[in-house]
Amino acid sequence: MENNFLVKHLYIRYPKNRTDNGINFILDNFEKKHFQLQKLFNLFNFKNIENKNYNLQDIQLLYYLSEFSIFMAKIYLDNPHFLNTHFLKEVDIYKLYGESVSYFIFIKIKILLFQKFKKYKDKFNLVEKYLPDIEKLHKNFLVEEFFDKDISLERKKTIILEEYRKYFREAMQHFFILLWIIENDIKYNILDKNINELGNYKIIKDISNIFIKDTITKTDLDYIDILQNKYKVIKNYKLFKEFLTSL
Repeated sequence: MENNFLVKHLYIRYPKNRTDNGINFILDNFEKKHFQLQKLFNLFNFKNIENKNYNLQDIQLLYYLSEFSIFMAKIYLDNPHFLNTHFLKEVDIYKLYGESVSYFIFIKIKILLFQKFKKYKDKFNLVEKYLPDIEKLHKNFLVEEFFDKDISLERKKTIILEEYRKYFREAMQHFFILLWIIENDIKYNILDKNINELGNYKIIKDISNIFIKDTITKTDLDYIDILQNKYKVIKNYKLFKEFLTSL
């Protein structure tokens, strides 16, 4: 996998101000982190693609954009008023640049992402019509209780972490389905029809519900074994099971 593909397109070679330096600081740290979706990505085989609708670099970019969305969500939530470096202590951008400059950094990153990668993401419009936006972690997912004036700081932290875990699990679910669709479209052109009517797609959505569970039990794993043994919808099932048991 080309590790620097996303970063090298966003990196500002000749920074002109603190905002540019802040963007490069985020990108440098993004490259150092252990990516949370990599094991999920490695379940699928996109080597030796011979398909007019896809190429390996575009699929890798989709993966890195998903990882970067999660990374940025952690930085947003790590601000002094929310989690205060709970996730990424070594990436305390608010301390280095101040809150005002930090928010300008985030705005400019979003603009750069749109400008540089829209043409790539447009290639996946047909796939993504079946799924919510993979970047949903950028939305405001705080529950109403969070805004109660009498709520303690510890309770606020608990709420944020609970909601983050929920949306991260949903992001994993959507990413898994997205990659499954792409892999099967490359092999079988499944997007030539309405995939909501395909039996295997219904089964893979059923299996994917395991990602949004708080706890994965032996009963859950046995149920997925039954579906896989009967329908063979996951090509690299051994790695899939290993991934689930590592969550």
